[in-house]
Amino acid sequence: MDNVYFYDGKSSHYNEAVLDNYLNNKVKQYAKQDREAKRKWTTNYITKDWLKSQFGKRCSGCGDCLTFSISGNKVYSNLSADRKHNDEPHDINNIVPMCVDCNCAKSNR
Repeated sequence: MDNVYFYDGKSSHYNEAVLDNYLNNKVKQYAKQDREAKRKWTTNYITKDWLKSQFGKRCSGCGDCLTFSISGNKVYSNLSADRKHNDEPHDINNIVPMCVDCNCAKSNR
């Protein structure tokens, strides 16, 4: 638990560049998923800042807190963006914060 931080937008007890890189890569992966599924691109697409703002909130599935930890240069996080309508892209208006476990369980139904 020594490496677990709750992001409130003000804390600097961790390497923010490492977290930002992780979140930017997460956005790139969502974009790749949407391109491969031929979902129409929007101008209100998910961003690193939207993801970062979800830390400390509750999972829309189970209610667990959405968190991250950093060990060295590696980020560990339970945050994912669940699409409300699966035929639409990861647009800000089409996503809710969800923990990875709930999102995976939902997609396996």
